[in-house]
Amino acid sequence: MFVEGTRMKTERKQHTFADVKERIDSIVKTIALDESTLSVSFVSWDVCDKHGDLFDRVSGAVVGTAIGAVVGGGMGTSIGIRLFSGSFSNASYSGVLGVLVVTPTSIMLGCITAPFMAKDAKINPDHLELLQAHCQSNTLSLKTFAISRTQVSTTDLAMTIKSESKYSSFKKSELYVNDTIYPMPSLPEICKLVNERGALPTPSEFVTKLLAGQNPIPDGQSDEAVTDDRYMTALFYNIITHSQRDALVEKLNILATPLKVSFEQRLRANAETYQSTLVKLVVWVLLTICSVAGLPRLLFADNILFIPLLFGMIITLISSIVSLVRLNRSKWCCTIMKG
Repeated sequence: MFVEGTRMKTERKQHTFADVKERIDSIVKTIALDESTLSVSFVSWDVCDKHGDLFDRVSGAVVGTAIGAVVGGGMGTSIGIRLFSGSFSNASYSGVLGVLVVTPTSIMLGCITAPFMAKDAKINPDHLELLQAHCQSNTLSLKTFAISRTQVSTTDLAMTIKSESKYSSFKKSELYVNDTIYPMPSLPEICKLVNERGALPTPSEFVTKLLAGQNPIPDGQSDEAVTDDRYMTALFYNIITHSQRDALVEKLNILATPLKVSFEQRLRANAETYQSTLVKLVVWVLLTICSVAGLPRLLFADNILFIPLLFGMIITLISSIVSLVRLNRSKWCCTIMKG
């Protein structure tokens, strides 16, 4: 009898875990779409005391919006309010609940405002229903961080993500199912996973490592780097403007094939601009000479066109210098390609 009761309890627990997994998969699919998922966990931040019953009603209305898609209109909204108020009537705190999803290329953070029973922001399957409702009503806030341009750090309690102008810091929210913690990766484990994929080196780091004869970008990340046009443009600029650019080009062979091919294509494209850049330089130089020649006459004649011509001369002079610099670089690219 005892064994049978224990088995039934275990079966109910397994069924509940299976239901929870199905809900999590549904939420993750909304966030990651067709990307494969490496890791999923729940996090929270800005948890503080609740402020009145309005929060319950607004959140309940959101749930009701999703329910209303099936039940119909205002009836669905009222049902949502009743269900939400019943599920979280004892909630004393509110804050931001997030779903942290790691894919091969990105860190995604889908978040909503949610109630919590305690300051530690533990959650339960009702929170998953709330997240699903936000997914269905398209009210889930989403932040995406490219792993190649993101730094992550963690302590035992919190994790921080920094990427360009984006910043997020949060703690893990344990998911409880029947008073049992649902197994999900810890923040240090997620941080290690992201760091193992590694942020791509900055252009200056890339040049330094390449000069030292090291492959700056692991072969497994070469495709990711090549598809980031802005990043590759910055790398190429750092190479062709470097004082040891000849040495850098000689070391391109140690790079993975996609990277090497990409740099060769950029060298060739830059070399092909030599003739057009030369024509532009000649035009800008002639315009500058004409402007300089005309300035004294206008000055002594006290002509009102003096000021516009002066500005025009400055513009043509700057354009001539820029064209000369570009011509020098394209000529160097021509020499490299012929070699």
